[in-house]
Amino acid sequence: MDGSRTQTLITENLGWPNALTISYETKEIWWADAKEDYIAVADLNGKNRKVVHSRSSNPTANIHHIFSLTVFENWIYWSDWETKTVEKCDKYSGLNQTTVSKLIHRPMDVKVFHPFRQPKMEANPCLNNGGCHNLCLLTPEGGKVCACPEHFLLAEDGKSCKSNCTSSNFVCKKTFMCIPRWWVCDTQKDCEPNSEESEDEPLSCPPFNCTPGHVQFEGGVCLHPTLLCDGKNNTKNGEDEKDCDDHTCFSSHFKCQGNGTVQSMCIPSHKRCDGTHDCILRQDEENCVPDCDLKCKAAGTCVIEGGEPKCKCHSLYEGATCEIYRCSGVSLF
Repeated sequence: MDGSRTQTLITENLGWPNALTISYETKEIWWADAKEDYIAVADLNGKNRKVVHSRSSNPTANIHHIFSLTVFENWIYWSDWETKTVEKCDKYSGLNQTTVSKLIHRPMDVKVFHPFRQPKMEANPCLNNGGCHNLCLLTPEGGKVCACPEHFLLAEDGKSCKSNCTSSNFVCKKTFMCIPRWWVCDTQKDCEPNSEESEDEPLSCPPFNCTPGHVQFEGGVCLHPTLLCDGKNNTKNGEDEKDCDDHTCFSSHFKCQGNGTVQSMCIPSHKRCDGTHDCILRQDEENCVPDCDLKCKAAGTCVIEGGEPKCKCHSLYEGATCEIYRCSGVSLF
């Protein structure tokens, strides 16, 4: 499906709702909670909720850490990480729990394969991939929409994908991936791992003598990618400081923008607003706000308002640090 029309069905009494399945014949959803240790059922709108099997109502129930769940005919089947078993019980009463299989390792998913578990579509809009160049997703109206992988955008024709990779990426055109450009010719096939010749590892690659993940420069110099465009010449010819205006810094770094005379550079994010000018043009100390260091009580949240830290209190509390309970007016802390 295309992920549209998102609705919240169940919100109460949830801890770790690991497992979820649907019964097409009875039009019901079933789920299991690994923290609260129960199995429950509701209609497709989340109404008429009922717990059918739980440790709270039956302490002897063999439910410890349900990971996956499925339903077929009169039975619920689930996998349990703690007991390393696949279990089943009557789907409405929770009775007759039986161990189907005991395994050496933690069982992951559990599935029932039967035509009733996958109703046939009268017409499949995504037949032959629906004319899409990459992903074909079904829509609630019985139609389809073309989509693209991460870092790619749907083109104007509504079918093909165009790259939205950063300037520091290499585009794998066949597999629709963006990889760091220093992964090219590093002896690791990242675009097409199972092919004889991957786009990023053509036969024309020179010998690579660095550790994979590092950048190789002339003269055998190997640098970690975070040292690229750091404002220092770490190679003989300064190759690591070339084209820095177009370079995309790591998410853990702040980019000091250049101005045509001064080249852009990357600095660690912790140097942003630390009181010291690390950028040549001093952008790292601009638009800084105070640290939100107030210790708010009663699950209050520290926010910056008017340039100053302030506690945002829960509706039942007030005071500078949310220390006063509104109903009594007495400080609880």
